[in-house]
Amino acid sequence: MGFLLAIIVVLIFAAIWYLPLVKKQQRLSGMVTKKDLRKAFLLGLIPATIVILIAEIALGWILKFAGLSDGTLLYNILMSFFVYGAIEEIVKYECARICLKSKAGLKRIDIMVLFAAVGIGYEVTESIFFGNVIASVLRGVFVAHMMYQLVMAHFYCESLKAKAAGNKKKAGNRMALAFLIPILVHGLNDFGCHMMSYQGSSMDSDMQTLICLAGVFVLQLVLAIVGIRLANKEPEYDFEAERENRRRRRKGY
Repeated sequence: MGFLLAIIVVLIFAAIWYLPLVKKQQRLSGMVTKKDLRKAFLLGLIPATIVILIAEIALGWILKFAGLSDGTLLYNILMSFFVYGAIEEIVKYECARICLKSKAGLKRIDIMVLFAAVGIGYEVTESIFFGNVIASVLRGVFVAHMMYQLVMAHFYCESLKAKAAGNKKKAGNRMALAFLIPILVHGLNDFGCHMMSYQGSSMDSDMQTLICLAGVFVLQLVLAIVGIRLANKEPEYDFEAERENRRRRRKGY
């Protein structure tokens, strides 16, 4: 029954964190409709989950075939950063990109809420499969996958902004950060969660659990604060208008 509690927590706190952003987006733009947000949510909830589960199960088998035992330090590091972190962030990005393909003239706030909706959908499903109920509830309070997506969306928007300004090098750098930072933070978070039940350390298990729990809490809190601040940065920035202004400047208008 623990997963039901985690899902309820996710839905309650997703509404607290997310609905103010949606209201702001509807007021400032409205280019992304509630139907679009539902589509993004469902992409995170179902297709993303299926793809991620298949990939993670396969890679988990590969690691075990390579001689790494479940629960060992190296296994947890590889699973946290390269399997959970990298695969989940890449798949969620592709889901968000699917939502963006059919839209034109989007402002920054539109992109932020679409990315976040994908993250919320995946957070709901992951609450069912996450093994540690305490960690799952804690992640649900801060809606971790929504916050990862907001950080990714910020750097994705910065890449579009640099591209619109004609700075291809900066655009590439920001696009790289759109993946690297969420993957790193995601990996650290998952590593802390898995270490709560890691038995290979000489540290007292209760103290280890407490330290890991405190670390995950601080990381999630900082991530939530940063994610929401980034979501509200330059909400009305119009990438199409910037590209048009640049084109007009180059022609001497």
